[in-house]
Amino acid sequence: MTREPQPFDITHLPELNLLVEEVRASNQARLLQRNDETVAVLMPASQPPTRSHGRPRQTNDAVLAALRASAGSWKGIDTEQLKQALKEARGSDRPDATL
Repeated sequence: MTREPQPFDITHLPELNLLVEEVRASNQARLLQRNDETVAVLMPASQPPTRSHGRPRQTNDAVLAALRASAGSWKGIDTEQLKQALKEARGSDRPDATL
């Protein structure tokens, strides 16, 4: 049974605030030690994913333009011939899979 961590206000702890900002900026956890003993781990809070895959959605105009420009670029290509050429180029001698 996992308990939720209890909040602790660090507003008036400037040294801890500096460390927190460093952890947030680097996105790397830090070990908090006392007399060579690790007593806690300070790690960035996870951000909720923006999509189900956890990757943020990009709205880069250059990416969208390249995607639109490539639309239909495979039209007229014999895909079976392409697959055979790729197989030969890779040097595969395995038999074709039958489903």
